[in-house]
Amino acid sequence: MAAAVVVRVSSSSITAKSADGYSTTYAINSSTAVNNGNNQISDVKTGDTVTVVGTVSGSTATATTITDTTLNQANGNQQNGGQNGQLPPGQQNGQQNGQQPNGTTTS
Repeated sequence: MAAAVVVRVSSSSITAKSADGYSTTYAINSSTAVNNGNNQISDVKTGDTVTVVGTVSGSTATATTITDTTLNQANGNQQNGGQNGQLPPGQQNGQQNGQQPNGTTTS
């Protein structure tokens, strides 16, 4: 699951190109989840950075999940270990990684 850049997107397919130049086109269907169901395929734009997970049947690749990092960042959702609304392991409300409840930082 490598990050790739969207080169083409429609309601029925997405084409993403990885850093090594390899492009893959995935079919989109009603089961395709974008950002854990928080967004729609219409929210994904050309140029966005995505990670696509899919299945292959014959010569057709179908996207099952699309994580749009660009869209998540624009929405203020950071992808640092937890799903939207969840904190990464070991992090409590109001704390950043490595920060103690009193505001001091661990080394």
